[in-house]
Amino acid sequence: MRRLILFRHAKTEIGSDDLARSLTSRGRAAAPAMGRWLAAQGVEPDLVLCSPSQRTRETWSLASTGTFDPEPAILYDDRVYNATTDGLIVLVRETAPAIGTLVVVGHNPGLSVLVDALIAPLSPRHGYDGGGLPTGAIAVLGFDGHGWREVRAGRGELLAFATPKLIGAPTA
Repeated sequence: MRRLILFRHAKTEIGSDDLARSLTSRGRAAAPAMGRWLAAQGVEPDLVLCSPSQRTRETWSLASTGTFDPEPAILYDDRVYNATTDGLIVLVRETAPAIGTLVVVGHNPGLSVLVDALIAPLSPRHGYDGGGLPTGAIAVLGFDGHGWREVRAGRGELLAFATPKLIGAPTA
């Protein structure tokens, strides 16, 4: 089973330079907790596709440090920043067949719309209410028997879902 992990960046500061916005103290506390939660789900990422923004870089760095062994390869791709759902699906479909678990660290609204589009109608919800991904949230989707090129709307199974609030992450 191929696994696609959609990880929205943690809570950020407000600023005029969107690419340079950093995490708040709350975001810096939540990101490592989310990384530990992800590892507890048995996820071992093969590749991380990350937006080049400061907040996504910080989120993944804090979430992954000391969490995954070996550390997965990271690809910073400008196309993840402000990506539409269709753009994100294109990126997922470009993933090499050897990659079994792909993490996409990005932004809304693209990630929220993507998770809603990919979940099969009868998939278990694991606490996900269909309201999108709040900051720091992670959705783990499985695609049984399909290569990355076959990822389509309504074909994913929601395997796990968490937010910093749901797992009791520190609020700093």
